[in-house]
Amino acid sequence: MRFIPRTLLLLGLAALLTPSPAAGQSLEPVEVELDRTAAELREVLDRPVDEDTFDTALVLTNTGRSDRRIVCRGFDDDGNPVGRIAVKVPGLGLRFILASDVSNDTDFLGQVQCGPRGRIVGSAYLLGAGPLTKVSARNRSTRIVFPVVLTR
Repeated sequence: MRFIPRTLLLLGLAALLTPSPAAGQSLEPVEVELDRTAAELREVLDRPVDEDTFDTALVLTNTGRSDRRIVCRGFDDDGNPVGRIAVKVPGLGLRFILASDVSNDTDFLGQVQCGPRGRIVGSAYLLGAGPLTKVSARNRSTRIVFPVVLTR
């Protein structure tokens, strides 16, 4: 009988037990396209407060004159992908998404990263029982990172 190192054996078992995507299917979440305006953001901010519900509004502002399409991806606290959203932001305009959009209405605490093309600035606000709270957004030329987002 041939000796197989335990590490190789465990890796082989893990590969057998890990579900693989069917032909043409990806493990990456499906991308959804949204187009929420500033008027809709005002409606979200004016909703009656629900003590048990939290969400994060991710606002994307286009400081350039050309329309831009941005793809944002959400990752849970273990770094696993939870969803992907595409947003078209008009020139000199703004659009927003919610953390619950990214996660398809599933509760999650994690981060969202957006890959802007053009001059897009991100800002984020925690929506919940207390007053509107601005949360961190890191704006870089190739990526906008919302390091802590929450939906519950």
